[in-house]
Amino acid sequence: MSHKNQIALIVLLVFLILLLMLSMYFCCFRYKGRDSVNDLLEENKRLTSEKNRLAKRYNELLVGHKELINLFIGEKRKSLTSSRETIDTMITCIGVSLDNEMNAMDEDQGIDHDPVRIVENIMNYLVRTGNYIDQLLQASGVIITAFESKVKDEFARQLTLPMISETVGENIVNTRNTRGFLDPVLNRLRAFLLIHPQLRYQPQPQPQPQPQPQPQPQPQMQDAQVNVGGQNNGMVA
Repeated sequence: MSHKNQIALIVLLVFLILLLMLSMYFCCFRYKGRDSVNDLLEENKRLTSEKNRLAKRYNELLVGHKELINLFIGEKRKSLTSSRETIDTMITCIGVSLDNEMNAMDEDQGIDHDPVRIVENIMNYLVRTGNYIDQLLQASGVIITAFESKVKDEFARQLTLPMISETVGENIVNTRNTRGFLDPVLNRLRAFLLIHPQLRYQPQPQPQPQPQPQPQPQPQMQDAQVNVGGQNNGMVA
C-alpha cells in the first residue's frame, strides 16, 4: 500500500468518526429534546392567549375606572358651582332683609341710627366673605386640574403594561430559540433535585468547642500534735 493510500484511508477514518459523533449528538440531544420543545411552544401559545385576554380585560377595567373618576370630578365641579350660587342668593336675601329692617327702624320715633352705614358695613363683610369663597373655589379648581393631570399620567403609564408584556413574550421566544443543547439535561437535573431535596448540598455544622474543666483545689495535709498530760508525745501525720 502506497503512502498516498494510507493518508487517504486516515482521512476517511477521521471523516467517518466525525460523522458518527455528529449522529450521536443529534440522536442524544436534538431528537430527544424535540418533544419538550414542542411542549414549550404549546405552553407559550397558551400563555400568549391568556396574556392577551387579561390585557383586554385590564383595558376594559381601566376605561371604566377612568370614566368613574371623570364622573366624580364633574360632580365635584357641579357641587362647587352650586355652592357659589347658593352663597350669592344668601347674600342677596340678607342684604334685602337688612335694608327692609333698617327702613322700618328709620320710621320709628326716638331712635338715632344710620341705617345706610350699617347696611354698607354688613354688605362689605358679606362681599369679603364671597371673595374668600371665590378664592377657595379657585384653589379647588387648581387641585382638581392637577388631579386630572395626574390621573391622565397614571392611565398613560398603566396602558404601557400590555406592551411590556409583549416585550417579555418576545424575550421568552428569543431565549427559547437560543437555548443550548445542555438545557434538557439541566432541566431534568433541576426537576430531580426538586423531587429529592435531600441530595442538595448542605453545609456541615461547625463543632462547638467543649468547655475545659476547671482545676479542683487539692486538700493539704497538716501535722497535728497530741499532748498527753501537758507533754508533747510526738508528731502524727
